[in-house]
This record gives sequence, C-alpha cells and structure tokens, in this order.
Amino acid sequence: MPIKGKPTKRLGARYGATVRKRLAAIERVQKAKYPCPNCGKKDGVKWLSVGIWYCRKCGFKFAGGAYNPKLEVVKEMLERKWAGERLA
Repeated sequence: MPIKGKPTKRLGARYGATVRKRLAAIERVQKAKYPCPNCGKKDGVKWLSVGIWYCRKCGFKFAGGAYNPKLEVVKEMLERKWAGERLA
C-alpha cells in the first residue's frame, strides 16, 4: 500500500529535486508494511534504527537492511535456529 501524499512535502522547496526524490524513494521502502518473520503479523515490523527492526506484537528484534528488513535472510536464520543448527 503506497504512502498517501508526498513523503518529502515537509521539506518544501529546499535541498533540490533530486535529493527529495531519493529521500522519497527511501522513505517509501522504509515505512512500508512488512510481515514479522517470527509471529507472522502482516504489518507488525517497524524500523527502529539503521539496520534494526522490531515487531510491535511479539517484540522480536532483528538485524536487517538499512531501509528494508530483507526478510528472506531472517527467515532462513530462524529456520536454522529452530532446526537446532549452530549459527556462526
């Protein structure tokens, strides 16, 4: 679901069009709704800080990408953990 309105509208005419477009693209990805890899809640994952993501429902905190959680990597890690494999 796209963000309604322009995410960089708060900047007004400052900083130049290219910078505002780049920031808008990053913020759309960062603030999109992602499912939790632990509990499965559809829009539970929120961005905490650069590379740190957490689920608002179950409290699961994990490392991911700077602006998107890269859930495939996290799901693979959780599957290995649940299977009893030693994580490097």
